[in-house]
Amino acid sequence: MQDAGVKQVVRLAQAMGVRHSPLVPVPSLALGTSPVTLLEMSSVYATIAHGGLYRQPVVIQRILGRDGEVLLDTGVSERSAPSRVMNKQTAEDLIDMLRGAVRQGTGRGLGDRFGLRADLAGKTGTTQDNTDGWFIAMHPQLVTGAWVGFNDTRVSMRSNYWGQGGHNALLLVGDFLRQSFDEKLLDSGQTFPGYRRAPVLTQRAPQEDEAAQQNVLADMEEGGVPLQIVRERLPNGTIYIGDRESASLPRPSRSTQRTPEEMAEIMLSLGRDPDTGVLLEPEGQAIGASALPNGSQATGR
Repeated sequence: MQDAGVKQVVRLAQAMGVRHSPLVPVPSLALGTSPVTLLEMSSVYATIAHGGLYRQPVVIQRILGRDGEVLLDTGVSERSAPSRVMNKQTAEDLIDMLRGAVRQGTGRGLGDRFGLRADLAGKTGTTQDNTDGWFIAMHPQLVTGAWVGFNDTRVSMRSNYWGQGGHNALLLVGDFLRQSFDEKLLDSGQTFPGYRRAPVLTQRAPQEDEAAQQNVLADMEEGGVPLQIVRERLPNGTIYIGDRESASLPRPSRSTQRTPEEMAEIMLSLGRDPDTGVLLEPEGQAIGASALPNGSQATGR
């Protein structure tokens, strides 16, 4: 923020949706020292989710009766002209960064606790002395925010654990989103630009080799797979470990078990390190990989 300029940051925040709360132009603003409302913060994230286009939030557009008749029309259209306040590529980069917060960061509870598998991005917020907890989640069809706190800052959460946005506000958002997906109000197949499906890693480890199983879990976590882990004992005594998404895939039977040498040969033929399963560059340097919806792969350092 010091590089960009504090006043420029304030102007951008105001353009993106902080239209009422005063923002003090000091460096500590980067830490959230100027209070804002939940509506303003949700509006900012909606601007990001909309590719950098700001739309003024509308509380009530119209009210319909049980037979569809219009009981009230405020005259405000949800299609009111948007204004571009952020470069589209910058917004998409932010969305991708916030995907990481949900897949591997403080927002992992959406997958770990609520089993959500849609293209979600978001961020937790925690204030000093555990007085406020925040969580905003973005989906291509909906931005959802929650604030947990009290209007007197002398009242705070009882511990550092419960004071974290990932342990209070996220629970409200996660439960709301899960119900929305279950009731088909949101489409889990909708994706933001630049979506890359997290790699599904499934491996087998000897039942008695706890260290090997832990290595599998570590590989899955590093690969960005939400750790809704499925473990299943196979007929030959090994343990199948996979993520919840792959739970419906056919399990390897006794007849399809490979020797370590055979597996190493298969992994090398796929361009992967036999020990870690990580994709290799031609000279043997490991790179990351993600499966795309069309079945191809995107790789990068």
